[in-house]
Amino acid sequence: MKSRQSSDRYDGTNLSGLEIGDALGVDYLVNGSVQKHEDRIKIIVHLINAKSDTHLWSKDFNREFQDIFNLEKEISIDIAKELNLVLSPDELEQIGKIPTKNLDAYNLYLKGKHFLYNFDTENLDIAEKYFKESIVHDPEFALAYSGLAEAFMFRNWPRTSEEDYLKAKEYALKAIALGSDLSETHRVLGVIKGEYERNWAEAEREFKMALEKDPKNAFANLFYGRYLMYVKGDFNKGMSYANKAIQIDPVFIYPYITIAEGYIMMGDYELALKEANKAKEIDKKDLWASWVIFLAYVEQGRDDLAIEELKRGWSLNFAGKANLKPMLEVYGTSGIKGVFKWLNDMDINHAGEANVYHSAYWIAEKFAFLGEHDKAMEWLEIAYSRNNSELFKIKYDHFFKGMRTKTEFLALLKKLDLGDYSQPATFKD
Repeated sequence: MKSRQSSDRYDGTNLSGLEIGDALGVDYLVNGSVQKHEDRIKIIVHLINAKSDTHLWSKDFNREFQDIFNLEKEISIDIAKELNLVLSPDELEQIGKIPTKNLDAYNLYLKGKHFLYNFDTENLDIAEKYFKESIVHDPEFALAYSGLAEAFMFRNWPRTSEEDYLKAKEYALKAIALGSDLSETHRVLGVIKGEYERNWAEAEREFKMALEKDPKNAFANLFYGRYLMYVKGDFNKGMSYANKAIQIDPVFIYPYITIAEGYIMMGDYELALKEANKAKEIDKKDLWASWVIFLAYVEQGRDDLAIEELKRGWSLNFAGKANLKPMLEVYGTSGIKGVFKWLNDMDINHAGEANVYHSAYWIAEKFAFLGEHDKAMEWLEIAYSRNNSELFKIKYDHFFKGMRTKTEFLALLKKLDLGDYSQPATFKD
């Protein structure tokens, strides 16, 4: 079954059930209507065979609104029975979990989640507000604490302050204490253990626990896949988990980007472009997808196409628009290396100003591209001192492939407990 995020984009469309089912890659569709009057709720559910576009089954449910979570379980089980699905005890337990008995707390949590993944300061502030309001209504609502942990992690990402990291960890541990049976609480703690504490064994344990609790948690599949690729160097297995995230949620753009980054690290730039363009198709404004496309073109020596992609992406972004003209002027006079140098000059000399992204790790990447390895090491050490969360990528990051025999670089890998290159990475056949 695909996520609501996947199916919502077809709400109100004129497409047939056959066309929607084909687009989502599913055999059946569930739709219906919801009516609420005072303390009662009425839900009419329809089950449709997407392969033949025929109506299979429908049922009316009329309950008190406070019984909404039990009703959700009842509907899910009825649909499973209609499809002759045999649900395992774990699946039945997952369906039956009620995250909170307070509907106000749950609605506020959902509002917080909506704003959380927009990543800018204003939206993170709104997300934090909703999560805290949710906790006021239910002080033992584990998912709201996990949401707060992520809100603090994402603030000024990837250069999260010590204060915000400690708050994120506090909330993540609180979430685990209240909801150790929930997949999401383990997934969030896994990110903190890995990207902020470099405790790779505990990070993997938490990711595995998250997937054990809910194998269909798209975020857990993605983050475990990233861990396997960047930390373990197991690209085969890592990509398989990223692909599982896509199967669960086909319009979740970050698994496509992660796979694209994997192909860049493997040197397969055409496949990298293919995957990154899938992400761009879903969200044309996403600058991460645009940057990966830019990098793939650069690695192929197709600099004009790289700049065209950067120009396209930046023109859709307020911060990018402000820097577009000087970037194009630099490219005209100094080529692609001039653009990388100009980006670093901006980040280093104008830190703190609007439209400037000052990340020591990203600065190090660009110095490595320029072949200025001593400066790259200098900024990697700064990134380490600032606990930059992107450092988990360093071992297999394609930018640093020319530095993998440098004593200082290997020493930094050791400090990060990432080992050396005596165990080769596992690439796809």
